[in-house]
Amino acid sequence: TTLGLVDTGRLRTVVVHPANENIVLVCALGRATGPQRERGVYRSEDGGKTWQHTLFVDQNTGCSGLQLSLQNPNVVIAGTWEIELKTHVLYSGGMGSGIYLSSDNGKTFAKVTHPGLPKAPYGKTDVAIAPSNGNRMYALIQTGRDGVKALKSEAQGSLWRSDDAGKTWANVS
Repeated sequence: TTLGLVDTGRLRTVVVHPANENIVLVCALGRATGPQRERGVYRSEDGGKTWQHTLFVDQNTGCSGLQLSLQNPNVVIAGTWEIELKTHVLYSGGMGSGIYLSSDNGKTFAKVTHPGLPKAPYGKTDVAIAPSNGNRMYALIQTGRDGVKALKSEAQGSLWRSDDAGKTWANVS
């Protein structure tokens, strides 16, 4: 069985709605070796027969993390990552990297901007929502030297937390 999405390349996460197995979200990082239109978040309402491209940042940025709230499946958080993978180096980061929230189960997304987050540009961003509390969200953000275009060996990460469903953020490590 295939999901379709033949040209997306690397898929990071597949999320199935807890009450409706036909609603599926896919986090597509993409091939990462060059610009590609088929990166971002895809959504299906028919179990993967057809797909809507609901989050597209740019041709250099893919989805690096995706999760929905178990308390309210309409709330979805996505992390994005501007990446270019070469034979001997990984260029990680840029203005495309970020955090996006949806309040309509992944049909639309809005970029999260808050002074509590690191200043853009930054690198790979992974996200999570606490299973016990849908208002608690986490973001693991690559914030290496200069926050952008760091070699893999120079990359560092920091953990950020929101206790109000993504409205405000603070560094916790």
